[in-house]
Amino acid sequence: MPSQTGKTFLVTGANAGIGFCCAKELAKKGGHVIMTARSEEKGENALENIRAETNATPGDLELMMLDLANFESIENFAKAFKEKHKKLDVLVNNAGVFLPPHEKTPDGLEITMHTNHYGPFLLTHLLLDPLKAAAPSRIVWVASEAEQFGLIDWDDLRGEKDDKSDINMYGRTKVFNLMTSLELNRRLAGSGVVCLACHPGIASTDLYNKMDTSSKLTAKAMAGVNTLVGQSEERGALSLAFCATVPELQEHGGTFYGPNQINLWNTAERKPVNPLAKNANDCARLYNETRRILEECIGHPVPIAA
Repeated sequence: MPSQTGKTFLVTGANAGIGFCCAKELAKKGGHVIMTARSEEKGENALENIRAETNATPGDLELMMLDLANFESIENFAKAFKEKHKKLDVLVNNAGVFLPPHEKTPDGLEITMHTNHYGPFLLTHLLLDPLKAAAPSRIVWVASEAEQFGLIDWDDLRGEKDDKSDINMYGRTKVFNLMTSLELNRRLAGSGVVCLACHPGIASTDLYNKMDTSSKLTAKAMAGVNTLVGQSEERGALSLAFCATVPELQEHGGTFYGPNQINLWNTAERKPVNPLAKNANDCARLYNETRRILEECIGHPVPIAA
């Protein structure tokens, strides 16, 4: 990774897992890193751990509170961020949930859908001005191989019909991330801001230990397999850091990167498996429907990407 001195990065969900490892690598290379977390205690611990493991000074690292399952939190965060930072070189949309306890958020959305799709979508659009001010800049969407399992019910994009937050819902949000990256990259053409999507492969993170499934045996089995065959968190974060920093990728917006077919070790350009992510009309439709639903929820227009 080349020196990142002078660049500003925002990494969501940076208090643990691959988000933490990505933030640490960026800080090692001199980047100014803003980390987000829902828990102030966990965020502060992560901040201090990165400072202890790197040469980062207090001015190089910041912690800001953000809950992507709460639109008010997102809007407050974006306002505070723009008051402090006029430019943002790289936004890494990493934060997400995987098989959480099923619930609807106060905004009426299924929790996985809100956290993984609608939250990052709104955050990204609210930060377009500082991203454009820093151009050439980029937005990194952390997707997943689970994109191949994602299906769309065009009559239920809020997830209201679902009575569980399972792997199917997770896969749906991950193909939505990929589709959003592709469509937003198209809309931002000529702005100097590009979108890249990546997946970390099989990484041994705490994500699997937080699953809420109907079968404790299933949860333990999935966590056990992940521990047995998964690569380290540091390895899993490579695709994020790759997309966030490699200069040549500025000319390859709209691409998808991740480990090879066994989902380990390297980072290479990948092709989406899901037909939805290969259909430009579906990507545009999802983008427009997401904006419509968001505007219904927040009561005012979402900034236009152009």
